[in-house]
Amino acid sequence: VDDIANKWFIGYNVDAYYDYQFEGIWQLDDEIPDFGPNYLPQPGDIKVKDVDKDGLITPDDRIIINRSPKWTGSLGSSVAWQGIEFSFDFYTVQGVIKSNAYLYDSNSGGDLHGRLNGIKVDYWTLENPSNTAPRPRDATITYFSSLAYQDASYVRLRNISLAYDFPSKLLKDIHMSKLRVYATATNLWTHTNFLSYSPELSAGSYPEPKTLLVGLNVSF
Repeated sequence: VDDIANKWFIGYNVDAYYDYQFEGIWQLDDEIPDFGPNYLPQPGDIKVKDVDKDGLITPDDRIIINRSPKWTGSLGSSVAWQGIEFSFDFYTVQGVIKSNAYLYDSNSGGDLHGRLNGIKVDYWTLENPSNTAPRPRDATITYFSSLAYQDASYVRLRNISLAYDFPSKLLKDIHMSKLRVYATATNLWTHTNFLSYSPELSAGSYPEPKTLLVGLNVSF
């Protein structure tokens, strides 16, 4: 049995999102229906979907949004040629949805009140009738959390390395048996549309560090 209070739904991961579905911003030329006394939108306000098509916006219009990715994968390879070794490892997560507090939460500067620094968004004004973010105001914005759900899919180059082993015949004169130079980088590149430091973590968390290691191995 579904448990709405705990966000437990049959067939979905534990603690799935349960919220209204964002459908854009009401515009000046829209014919805004009468949704009843609990929802009186004006141009510049958030538009959410009337899921059950009863002409009202009620808690029954909320939808279940799964947090789990649709698929994950990796691609890596290693090649060697005449003492040169090269390897790389790509990793991808696709079809994952995350709630981004920077897009709606007051403590993260996402409420368009202008009190805290936040992510730059294309908010609605008379001169800029945006369809992605509502008009700013010093008041609670109805259904603001519906803006938060973003596709957090990403592709990341997790590791890339390059090494070179000097030929042994060149090392005899300097009495070395091995001389190897190498460089390894981790988390060097990430492609994502998720507006945060990292698509793997909650917005505001410290991102995974990019590291570069350069080394020299010598054996006598």
